[in-house]
Amino acid sequence: MDLNKDSESIRKNFDAENTNQDYEATNLNLDSEAMDLNLDSESDEINLDFQETKFNTDSSRSVDRDFVVKGSFHQGDIQFGSNSGKQCVANCLSALAHSKFKSLKDWDQMYIDNVLIKGNQIYSNIHGDNVHLLVSDLPGMIEMSGKLLKISRKESITAVIDNYGTIDFGEFGNSLPLDQALQESLIDYDACFICAYDTTFLALKHNQDLLLFDSHARNKFGLQDSDGKSLLLKLNNLDHLYQYCCNMMAGSSQNQWFEVTGVSICIENCTDSDEVLESYNQASTSNSQLSNNNKKKENKNNHEIIKNPENVSMHYHISPEILKSEICSKKVIVTEK
Repeated sequence: MDLNKDSESIRKNFDAENTNQDYEATNLNLDSEAMDLNLDSESDEINLDFQETKFNTDSSRSVDRDFVVKGSFHQGDIQFGSNSGKQCVANCLSALAHSKFKSLKDWDQMYIDNVLIKGNQIYSNIHGDNVHLLVSDLPGMIEMSGKLLKISRKESITAVIDNYGTIDFGEFGNSLPLDQALQESLIDYDACFICAYDTTFLALKHNQDLLLFDSHARNKFGLQDSDGKSLLLKLNNLDHLYQYCCNMMAGSSQNQWFEVTGVSICIENCTDSDEVLESYNQASTSNSQLSNNNKKKENKNNHEIIKNPENVSMHYHISPEILKSEICSKKVIVTEK
C-alpha cells in the first residue's frame, strides 16, 4: 500500500469538499441578501398600497351612522316673506344641485341655510301663479354658481302605503306600493322627490349611503317639530326611508297617496360664463314658449282629462295635489321668469 498516494488523495478530497462548502455558503449569503432586498421591496410596495388605499378610502368614505346636520331656520322662516312655507319642491332641487358642489358628508349648518336661501330664489323665479310647485313644474336647466346644471326626471310613480295589500294597483296606471316605488325611483338616479299633500322632501344617494333632506321644521330625528329646523339626516337603509314616510303621514287616512319621482342633475360642460348664461337664457325662452302653448291646450282639455274613468276612480283615493300632478304629467309645464 502506498501511504503517500492515499494521503494525497484524502487531502485533495478534503480540499474539494471545503471548496464546495465555501461555494454553498457564498450562495447562501447571496440568497439571503436577495431575500432581504425582496422583503424590503415588498415592504415598500405594501406601504405604498396601504397609503393609496387609505387615500381612496378617505375620499369616498361613508357618512357616519349618526350623521345629522340641522340648519338655523326652516322654510317657514319670516325672512322668506310671502314665499314662506311654500318652497319645499324648489328647496329639494336646490339641495340636489348643491350636492354637486360639496359632498353631502361635508355639509354644515351654514351650507344648509344657503340651500334654503337659493331654494327660495328658485321658487320666486318659477312658481308663476302656482302656490305650491309640482315636480313637473321644475325647469330643465338651472344656473348656479356660474355653472349650468341639467335636470333629468324619471316618470313619476303614484304610490301608497298599502299595509293590508287590498289595493289593485293595476287600476291606476303607473302606481306601486310605496316601498317598491322608492326603490324603483332611485335606480340609476341621484335622488327621489317624495310628495304627499303639500309636503315634499328628498332622498339622496351618496356612494352606498342614503340621506334625507327636509326643509320643513324637523327635530334631529326628522319628525315634525314646531321648534325644528331644516335638516340633512343619514338613513340606515330604504326601509328607514319608508318608515320616515309612514311617520310623516301618521294620523292621515290609511290609503295616503304619494308621488315619487327619480331626479338626477349634472353640470354641463360650459367653460365660459357667457356661454353658460346664453345657454340658460335660450333654455328659459324655449321653456316659456312651451309653457304658453301648453296652457292653451290645458284650458281646452282639462275637463276631459278629469272625466276620464281612471282619474275619477283615483279621485276617491288621492289628494288634490297628486291628482293635479298626474294631469300635468301628460305634458311639460315649465315656467321661467
